[in-house]
Formats: sequence, C-alpha cells, structure tokens
Amino acid sequence: MNNDTLRLAFSTWAMILTAVQICAQVSVYGFYNTYTDPSNPIVLGQYEAISGEWLEWDTLAFCDGVVMGSSAFDTGTESYMFAGIGAPPANNGIQFWDYNVIDNAIINNPSFNQTINAIQHDMAGDRLLALGTYAEDSTFIDFGDGSGYWEYEWGSSLIELDTEEGSVTSIAPIEGINGVVLGATAFDPENNVYALVGMDNS
Repeated sequence: MNNDTLRLAFSTWAMILTAVQICAQVSVYGFYNTYTDPSNPIVLGQYEAISGEWLEWDTLAFCDGVVMGSSAFDTGTESYMFAGIGAPPANNGIQFWDYNVIDNAIINNPSFNQTINAIQHDMAGDRLLALGTYAEDSTFIDFGDGSGYWEYEWGSSLIELDTEEGSVTSIAPIEGINGVVLGATAFDPENNVYALVGMDNS
C-alpha cells in the first residue's frame, strides 16, 4: 500500500469516527423541576447530556411525589424505577414503579411491605438493590398495670428487590450508622460494592 492510499484510508476512517461522534447521543433521565408549587404534576424528563437540551417530558399523573435519592435506570429494559407517593384517590401511600421510558407506560407496580430508599441497579448482575429497615432493638414500655407498648429502634439494611414478585430479600444489616444521607449512595458492579454516606453512631 503506497503513502497516498494509506493517507486516504486514515482520512476515511477519521471521517467515519467523526460522523459517529456527531450522531452519538447520551441521554440522562430524571425528574424535571416544575417549580415549587406542589399542585404541579411530577414530570420525568429525558436530558441530552452532549447538547444540554431536554428532549422529552412525561407527566406522571399516577404519582404525587417522589422519594429523594430513590431511583435507578435499567439500560437493558429502558425502565426508570423509583419510589414515590401515589396520586389519590387510587392510592396515596408510598409506592414503587417500574416505568418504561420508550413506551411511556408502567411495567410493574409492586407492593413492598417496608420502607425503601437509596435504590441502585446492579448492571452486571441485573439486580435491584436498596436500603430497607429492620428492628434493631426493642423496649417494652410498661404502664404499670400490665398494659403498655413496644418501642422499636430501627436500623438500615441492604436488601434486594424483585419487582415482578413484589418480594424483598435481606442481604445484610448495615451496622454502626443512624441514618443515610439522601442521594449519597452508589454501586460498583465490578467489585460488587454498595457504597453510602451515613451518620456514625459509635
């Protein structure tokens, strides 16, 4: 191959790479701020990170609020998973949704029998991890007449969620902390490490 042919081959390859880079799109999904009026609907937005433009907004009429730091995105199924408050009159309690951003439709809406936050998606193992609560200690408050009530101290535990079955599997208690900073969690799928920032109680 002569020098002219070699230069032509490299130029063509560079143009292909440039074209691919120009056409590349990096989308980020998250809740779009619709001002501070609580009567405004919850909006899920698609943000184009390279151009800095909002590409799409989906009004989530079924949801009245979201739990901060409790959402994750599954690139395999194109679903945005989050915990929030359901819209009345159907159900205004804490709920979990698995929402497809392509079809703009709810895939699953399971009922988990406990508080869920700090959701992280394990992309390597296709697992959904989160923080739950468990009764760390309990004290019976006696009124002196044989009646009373149990007072519980709650701790945080690492759990795995099954969105299809609506089941929760406990992985391990997280000892030594009184609470977790909202939005300050991450998961490293390569080393299988769930990282968090919490308040030390030692």
